[in-house]
Amino acid sequence: MKKLMLAAAMVLGFAGMSFAQLTANATANLKLQIVASMSMNVSGSVNFGSFATTTSGTESVTPASGALFTVSGTPGASFAVTLPSSSTTLSNGTTSITFTPTLEASVDGTTNSGTPSTGSAYTLGSSGTNSGKYYFLLGGSVTLGGSETAGAYTGTYTLTATYN
Repeated sequence: MKKLMLAAAMVLGFAGMSFAQLTANATANLKLQIVASMSMNVSGSVNFGSFATTTSGTESVTPASGALFTVSGTPGASFAVTLPSSSTTLSNGTTSITFTPTLEASVDGTTNSGTPSTGSAYTLGSSGTNSGKYYFLLGGSVTLGGSETAGAYTGTYTLTATYN
């Protein structure tokens, strides 16, 4: 009987004790933003004109007179640009001429906002006529040696824009 009373006292003693909380919870906020598809178009071209095969020297086209890249997307969204990783050339199929680009960033299509480099970050316009737009103007130069083969020289320049 003494054992039973001791056991009962032990049980009753534990009944008054409180135990630590066995569960905990917290709430995390969830976010999602849907952005408009990004697009880019080009108007104009970098056209150096025609030269005699004996012409030598550097010929240039200013960015304002060259090609205009227009990036479009969600107004106020941030994006980065990627420029070609290798040199750009103009070729007639047998001979190549190196193109040295001159690229300007522009918030409105005319005002120079700096020289972009790969990874440069920009923000699409958030109001007015430039809402959801940003611009890049492309010009550049070629150096002629005076002995290039006659023919039409062509090439391309690719600019890539990606949402951040």
